[in-house]
Amino acid sequence: MHPIKCIAVGLLQSVWLWSTLACAAGDFQRETLRALPGVWVVIEHVGPELTQIGITQAELQHDTEEKVRAAGIPLLDQDECWQTPGMPWLYLTVALLKVTDTTYAATIAANLYQEVQLLRSPPMKTFGVTWDAGVHVGAVSTEQLASLRQRIGALVDQFVADYDAANRR
Repeated sequence: MHPIKCIAVGLLQSVWLWSTLACAAGDFQRETLRALPGVWVVIEHVGPELTQIGITQAELQHDTEEKVRAAGIPLLDQDECWQTPGMPWLYLTVALLKVTDTTYAATIAANLYQEVQLLRSPPMKTFGVTWDAGVHVGAVSTEQLASLRQRIGALVDQFVADYDAANRR
């Protein structure tokens, strides 16, 4: 076979394998949302750059809780979370690193943490990420900082869609 055809076939097989694995991982993560009794929403790392343009931790908390509530997913406060089986909390973070006067490196992530148990040592429990929307990293200009609010909202929308798919109401 011609070397270029070999490369093309190899690339197609890699894409197929990657998409199959990503789909399987997505299905597994989605299943961890089945019968989820609710979530406590935690937002962290909202830096002064975002606060200066009007994106605050309180605002992101409100946006996220409204989307979760509108989807019919029960909201838990911290005390309720610790009393709920699995102790589920949806953790969103946004971190910025100033690269130049007009550019930031931005990282946003959404993860659902739940209590998990080690099979080899059942008394051993810890917390682990059972669902995530992936970590999104990129360069953001000063003018684009406000778009991070919508990008975080899109991660919450993904959580809601996966919850709905797992619970088919």
